[in-house]
Amino acid sequence: MTVKINKTEAKEQPTPKADPVVVDDKGRRLSIREPDILQESRLVRLMGDSSMNAAYMHGYVMPAVMVSAIDGVLMPFPSTVLEVEAAIQVLGRGGMEAVMAHVIASAKAGGGDAEQVKK
Repeated sequence: MTVKINKTEAKEQPTPKADPVVVDDKGRRLSIREPDILQESRLVRLMGDSSMNAAYMHGYVMPAVMVSAIDGVLMPFPSTVLEVEAAIQVLGRGGMEAVMAHVIASAKAGGGDAEQVKK
């Protein structure tokens, strides 16, 4: 019996991109990560009829769930409406504004329509 060994060079794995960080009006460092498609679909189901309210979803829910950490403390992705509301409460207006400013700036940098993002 003959055993053949194939030698392959170890491929360098790309370094994962760090989540962008914004600072809110309280000086907190907010790490931001866009939800993946599965998280988004679960969020829509979770929010039920409220998911039809674009102003609520884009102005409150999405910015709140995009925060993955505050000052290095991990924020788990919410799995209940109460957890979504808690994330909104923890961020407060200043945190929400910091996240939205980042989203709008990213849309502008990527060639997106920042006015559409605001809506």
